[in-house]
Amino acid sequence: MRLRSRTVIRVLALGAVLLGCGCKGKKATGAVEVSFWHVMGGPVEKSLNGLCEEFNRTHPGIQVTPLGLGSYDVLSQKLLAAVAAGKPPVLSQAYESWIAKLIESRAIVPIQGFASGPDGLSPEERSDMYPVLLKSCTIRDTLWAWPFNKSVPALYYNRDLFRKSGLDPDRPPGTWEEFRTDAMKLTKKGTFGTAFKVDVWDFGCLLYQNMGTYLTPDRKHTAFQGREGVEALSYWRGLLSQDSAAYLTTGFENQNDFLLGKVGMIRSSCASLSFLDTLIKFDLGLAALPGGKRKAVILAGTNAVIFAKALPEQRRAAWLFLKWMSEPEQTARWSAESSYLPIMKSAIHKEVMQEKLKRFRGLEQVISQLDYAELEPQEGGWLPGRKVLETEALEKALRGQAESGPALEDAARKVEKELAKE
Repeated sequence: MRLRSRTVIRVLALGAVLLGCGCKGKKATGAVEVSFWHVMGGPVEKSLNGLCEEFNRTHPGIQVTPLGLGSYDVLSQKLLAAVAAGKPPVLSQAYESWIAKLIESRAIVPIQGFASGPDGLSPEERSDMYPVLLKSCTIRDTLWAWPFNKSVPALYYNRDLFRKSGLDPDRPPGTWEEFRTDAMKLTKKGTFGTAFKVDVWDFGCLLYQNMGTYLTPDRKHTAFQGREGVEALSYWRGLLSQDSAAYLTTGFENQNDFLLGKVGMIRSSCASLSFLDTLIKFDLGLAALPGGKRKAVILAGTNAVIFAKALPEQRRAAWLFLKWMSEPEQTARWSAESSYLPIMKSAIHKEVMQEKLKRFRGLEQVISQLDYAELEPQEGGWLPGRKVLETEALEKALRGQAESGPALEDAARKVEKELAKE
């Protein structure tokens, strides 16, 4: 059973179709056409499509056409091909490290001018936004993108298993040590305390909670191989080998096993709630991530960018759509339906969000992690460097092929080479 359904690529020759669906300008109806490439799937895609339809209905001069591409890998490949061919979409999702490359190739335009222009944000609207979301879209003091499907990690736990193990279901673990203790108590015949995959995001949260960082303050060198990183990775390894309270999975197997009652706790994206909600058969617990020496989580998800090849009227129309999506009513609806984060603080008070918060105790605390969320590096060199960290350090250390310290040191040397290419 696979939890995350992705939009299937409908035609074998999709690449050719995509390269021909870029910046056409106006439709026969006279509406300005905005092609929007994304990778949302399942109930999240349904929510996005519904919002696009509402925007088009209430903005008759604009037609936003969403196109799901199935996966981030496919989206990345199609964007590179479309940019090279001079036929990108008007609007697309993009990770921060992708954005750095798109800026370098002059493929996108800054959003700063739109946000500060006649159709831009009022001072009240800007102050209503979560600062870290704006920060994630800002590179070298310029607003290049706009927050779209942003997420933070959350702790999901089986309240029924907590009760059976003598744990208080109303007191989820709040620290590393409490998480470890609870995981061991939950581990019995046929059940493990937790399960997780090799994940840079998960490691990053532990690293920053331990007062560490991915890179040095000048962003030119690695820092994850320091004592803070070694301790974080060793803690992870300890759950596997020393405590025997966890096991490694791949893909979304940890979510599947959680649903089947094989594990008591998992750490996953807040957006996973949309998928778990439809399949859960037990009393679900939800909480903010346990903290270490300080509270910290890494912000995840993509932003939206506007491409330079778009006509001026398309760029403006794309911005109006992004701004509309950010308004409290719409961002509250998007968050309630998709479980991604709301962009505006005031969205939490909207009826649709209040209903969701009542259904899921702990969700408000999950969202409040935005108050201390950190960003992954925005440098283009981090894109390949991130993969090196995963395969050369985390994978080897967690599978017992290397000790934490040497594995991180080896990965750091290789990531340094990627950063030096910037």
